[in-house]
Amino acid sequence: MKKLIFLTVTTVLFGAFANVYGQCEEKANSPAAGVPHVYQVAVSGPGYNSAGNDGQTGIYQWYVTKDATDLLNGTILGDDSDFNVAVEGGFSTYNSTANDPTTTNKIKLTWKTEAITSGDPYFLVLKYTGSSYGTCDAMNMKVMKIEPLNRFMLDIEPVQDENGTEFDADARVCADDVDGASYDASADKVTYTYGENTLYYKITASGFAGQWKPQIKLPALEDAKGQKYVSAHWKDATGTWHDFGVSPDGTEQELTSTDLATIPYVEGVAVPTQDYIVRVVIDNERFENKSGQDIEVATDGTYGGDDNDALKDQKDNCAGEEGEFNDKKIIKIKARPNINATSGEFVQEIH
Repeated sequence: MKKLIFLTVTTVLFGAFANVYGQCEEKANSPAAGVPHVYQVAVSGPGYNSAGNDGQTGIYQWYVTKDATDLLNGTILGDDSDFNVAVEGGFSTYNSTANDPTTTNKIKLTWKTEAITSGDPYFLVLKYTGSSYGTCDAMNMKVMKIEPLNRFMLDIEPVQDENGTEFDADARVCADDVDGASYDASADKVTYTYGENTLYYKITASGFAGQWKPQIKLPALEDAKGQKYVSAHWKDATGTWHDFGVSPDGTEQELTSTDLATIPYVEGVAVPTQDYIVRVVIDNERFENKSGQDIEVATDGTYGGDDNDALKDQKDNCAGEEGEFNDKKIIKIKARPNINATSGEFVQEIH
């Protein structure tokens, strides 16, 4: 009678098993795009090498499939399809079926944005073949369900300058000085102009490592009094400014950058994160601003797909997409001093 070999496979993950889609716990079974994850097993059983997680003998065939009805013989996805395999540092080669000494008990995968856009679960399969006491070879297999997580989030905060200096209290700036005054003799009136205000906002993007497309929404200004946008730019981590292409008027504007921003992966950092500074310049023209003015700037963004617009930023609990331009903050341009004549009479203004 053939001796029955009992083989157990213990899974050791940098994470856990629970499907947390709809929550925000990024880990091996719910990985974010661009974040490497290690999947590792320990083999035990009569006669099998159990010297430790590393150095175990046997052949480890790791592969990924979406064929839920035939995990054993279904279609195997190739490396660099919806994920990448890293083989440095003792990690296993991918889908090795021969007596390959480069297979190991751990594999390192980085899931791509394509894995999130597909919407269907993936199955990471391990087939292990080992020799028990050198008398017979036995094979066992285990399956991990992988549901890539859209954890891309955006936040915006008002700041004082392009270095991202936080406001001590409320986000308020002074109205720029009067920069011109001219008398029109034919109308017997004076035209005043009021200089430019430069406002800064810090956008924090997080949750995946890769490129995304920044967007901002600017509020309507006092267009009837000539107040208009001069420019709107965002600054990347290298200090390079990128133009949003603002329209030089005072209308409400939704702007999309033609340049992509990048969130880098940093070893040992659980959540990839990158800050960007947005700079908005406003020409006040004839708008005197005697009551104060709130400038509410909103941010939005997308990533993935051929045009980096397949996936949108998520709510803070990953329960679904954040509403369009729902991340927004205000900087108040404080009121200018109101001057009234108590004797004599001012020249009438041209508005």
